Amino acid sequence: SDDHPEWERTHKAVQRMLGQFRDATRHSDYALNRRWPRDSADPTVEDRLMVNMLLPTLSPQREAARAALADAWRAPDGKVNADKMIDTFNTVLRSAEHLTRGSTMIESLVGLSLRQLTDTQARWALEHEIFDEKQLAKALDTLRRFNPEPEDPVRYIRGEHAAALDTTQYLFGAPGPGGEVYVDPGRAEYISNMVGHEDISKDDFVGLGPEDARTAVDAFDGYFRELTEQMRMGYPDVRAADIEATYERY
Repeated sequence: SDDHPEWERTHKAVQRMLGQFRDATRHSDYALNRRWPRDSADPTVEDRLMVNMLLPTLSPQREAARAALADAWRAPDGKVNADKMIDTFNTVLRSAEHLTRGSTMIESLVGLSLRQLTDTQARWALEHEIFDEKQLAKALDTLRRFNPEPEDPVRYIRGEHAAALDTTQYLFGAPGPGGEVYVDPGRAEYISNMVGHEDISKDDFVGLGPEDARTAVDAFDGYFRELTEQMRMGYPDVRAADIEATYERY
C-alpha cells in the first residue's frame, strides 16, 4: 500500500521465517527442546527433576502461526490466493499436531488453540467466498485430516503424573542398607523452597518412611486416574468445582 509502505517491508522481511516454519511442520520427527535451569554450571540431581524442567518456549510457534494465517489473506490484486490459504491451514494444523504430542499440558493446550484459530480463519474464508467448489472440497479435506477425534485426555496430564512420581522417588531417596526408604530432609527442604513453601520445614518430613512412600504413590496414581476420567466426561457433566474437589480429597 502506498499509504503504508512499512506493511510491504514487513511482509518481505518475514517470508524467510514463514518458509522455515512451513518446512519445520513437514518433519514427522519434530520435537521441542527441553530446557533445564541455568543456575548451575555443573547440574546436580536436583536440577534434573521433572518438576524443575522449564516449560518449552511456545510463543514463537504461536506467533508464526498467526503471521502465516495473516499472510495468507494478502490480496495485492484484490483476490486472496485460495491455494495459499489451504496450504497455510495445512502448515498451522501440522504445527498443532506436533504440539499435542508433547509431554506437558501447556503444549497440548497451545496445540488445541492453533486448531481453533485455523477453524476460525476457515469460517472467515468461507464467509468471504474465497474458495471455488474444488478448492472448498480440498480445504475441508485438510481440516478433517488434521482435526482428528479428541484423543484420550491422559495424554494431556501424563507429564504432570510422571513429575509427581519422580518427585516422590526423589524425596524418599535411595534404599538404605535394610532396603527401606525414608524422606531425605535436605531434599525435602529443596523441594519445599523450589515450589514456594518456605514455611514448611525439613523437620516436618523426618520419620516419613516406606508406608508413607506407598501412600504417596497410591494417592498420586488415584488422583491422576480419576482426573483423567473426569476429563473424558467433560463439561457440563464435570465442572471446575468437581475437579477442585477431587484435588482436595487426594
